[in-house]
Amino acid sequence: MKLRAIMLTLLLGTANVFAQAPESAPALSTKQWEPLLQALADENWVKAADSAGKYLKEVRQDDNEHSLAKLRYMFMFASAAKVAEGKMTYEELQSALNDFVGKEVMTPHTSLVSTCRSFNSICVKAEGNELSLVSSNAAGTYIYMFQYATLETKTDYSNLDQKSGAMRGTIAGIQFNPNKSTIWIMRVFLAKATLALGG
Repeated sequence: MKLRAIMLTLLLGTANVFAQAPESAPALSTKQWEPLLQALADENWVKAADSAGKYLKEVRQDDNEHSLAKLRYMFMFASAAKVAEGKMTYEELQSALNDFVGKEVMTPHTSLVSTCRSFNSICVKAEGNELSLVSSNAAGTYIYMFQYATLETKTDYSNLDQKSGAMRGTIAGIQFNPNKSTIWIMRVFLAKATLALGG
């Protein structure tokens, strides 16, 4: 329950961040983002995936790629969760994500850690150019996505524990669990990644 409350606070706390868009072309209002974020916090994966999918069709790319990157991530996450719960097949998931390769995604802001031992935290190595994130449900019983990102620019990220950030990059590839089990659903590889601190 404590982890669930933390997730809810984190997701709702980023509502305004998700709603931000270039002044010339706002895409979604805070009022539109909040039900989607609430569905994610409640682990209502069907509602979350349906809402994110709906917005992906409505928001034009030339309006706001920043919002689209977040919506794609939410759609991937919620759809993988649907597979874990038996509400979507692997074949349906693969079909839904077919055109995501080559497009940008952006994670919500979450904690940054230097040791890769926890779920739902971005692992940042002080030396090197790689990030990783293991996304799961609040209980940690299912792994929806392993994410591996190669930073576009090698940067020294020393002493980042207890700070937060969001990972953004272009999907270079998606690998689905060959056994089609629900222990873990897929691996996502991001290229030209960046790490936005704070949030």
